[in-house]
Amino acid sequence: MFIGLIYLVAFSVGVFIVWYFGKAEYLSEEKLIDLSLISTVAAVFSARWVFFLTPLGQIQIQQIVAQNNFCMIVFQVLRLNLGMMGWVGVLVYFLVAVYLLWKWQWPYWPTLGILTLGGTVSLAIGLAVYLTIDFSILTLSYLITTISSAILVLYVYRFGGDRLFQDFAKGFRRAYRERVKPKADNEPMG
Repeated sequence: MFIGLIYLVAFSVGVFIVWYFGKAEYLSEEKLIDLSLISTVAAVFSARWVFFLTPLGQIQIQQIVAQNNFCMIVFQVLRLNLGMMGWVGVLVYFLVAVYLLWKWQWPYWPTLGILTLGGTVSLAIGLAVYLTIDFSILTLSYLITTISSAILVLYVYRFGGDRLFQDFAKGFRRAYRERVKPKADNEPMG
């Protein structure tokens, strides 16, 4: 129950972030909430169902089916903290989001930036709480990566960091043309 409450809080914070920054971009608030809800539900269920295809998931299915109560079987299948394939969930999250953005004819990059920020903050909250329950170096590395991703997305999206990256790329191309290219032109042939 405690984990479910934390998942609910993390999801609510993520949806709030998507709603807040989307409202600043003058996007439809209802569709933003629909987009985050549909993408998240599709990601969570696909990650859980793909987990059942793995050998560990097959063992868990056998244990679940051994119960005689139908309601308990459904409850055990929907328990998300027993096992998921996280990378499948992230992939489905973005695929569903891109499909809905294409269908609604919305701009891809600003909206995906908002969704990425909301998703990484939600993951960071969930991982931070999970780290307090079951400490492992792997979970700590996931948490650090997720927090740094959220900071990077916030910097690029909200504080104009994309201009810094564009200036860096221009400077790199200019330095390459000025320093590396002339050396290659002056080398003797053959």
